[in-house]
Amino acid sequence: MNRLLLGAGALAVALLATGCSEVRPDAATVNGVGISRSNFEDQLQAYIDNDEYQAYVASQNGSTIMGPGGDGTITMQFTANTLRLNIVLELIAQEVERRGLEVTPEVRAEAEEQAKTLFGPAGPAADAVWAAFPGWFQRQTVDGVSNLLALQRDLGGGTLDDAALKELYDENPALFGRLCARHILVASEADAAALKAELDAGADFADLAREHGTDGSAANGGLLYTEGEECPQASQFDADFVAGATSVPTGEVAGPVQTQFGWHVVQVDEAVEVPFEEARSAVQAYASQRASAAFSEFLAEANRGDITVNPRYGFWDAETGTVVTPGSVSGAG
Repeated sequence: MNRLLLGAGALAVALLATGCSEVRPDAATVNGVGISRSNFEDQLQAYIDNDEYQAYVASQNGSTIMGPGGDGTITMQFTANTLRLNIVLELIAQEVERRGLEVTPEVRAEAEEQAKTLFGPAGPAADAVWAAFPGWFQRQTVDGVSNLLALQRDLGGGTLDDAALKELYDENPALFGRLCARHILVASEADAAALKAELDAGADFADLAREHGTDGSAANGGLLYTEGEECPQASQFDADFVAGATSVPTGEVAGPVQTQFGWHVVQVDEAVEVPFEEARSAVQAYASQRASAAFSEFLAEANRGDITVNPRYGFWDAETGTVVTPGSVSGAG
């Protein structure tokens, strides 16, 4: 999880006076679930009261979470970022419940360690910041991180045991071997199909790559490796690229192959399979990357849910997944 973003904007939001008596709306609602305004403002007060945290912020970039109005105010940007974190954690909690996931004691213990790093680098400094927060604040933070870890594990991330890693390796060992390949990257499927037809008819791969390729490898005939040197690890390439490239025998042309970068025709010159024992770290990295991508997809979709923000703090931007601060915020009473 990313650390809390630190805001240093000039605008400030005043914390509620304790004597106000009217019923106040939630700070935000997420798919019908309210984020308590009183609890949210208690969180803001916890940051204000934590001298260790404020000292850490100042030590990083000379910034401050405090507004220009003096005691009892906090920057609008920091307020918006803190509310965004609450919204994201609520979205995660709802997904954990929807999937019926269990927060095990092991996950909870890991969350207790990771929660500290939200407020500073691991080590004595983070421990001091963490210790200065009230117990209820710590428990809420650990609850949120626990749900995050549970969801990440369900998406295939986290630290996997050897059995899970071996199962992932066995799905496609080529992803974790070494691959000497050449390609031609173009903008459309039709362009890639036309190039493959020319190659199948006997055209020279390097010549077509120099003429039609749109990436840096084109000038080198499409080579994605250095001749005479060991083939690069396949895990360095896009997984869809490797899957497409290895879908045909070595030496034959594969394509069109679509990746996040565009459309390719690919030819594998050499593929070297690496035993699982040697590939373990690459498999773990691949699992983490795949889980990270899956989490990003989940969050991008979840951000478009039924989310509203109390106008006091701004409004929700579903495209960026952020709380956008208002031009100004009046005091409460």
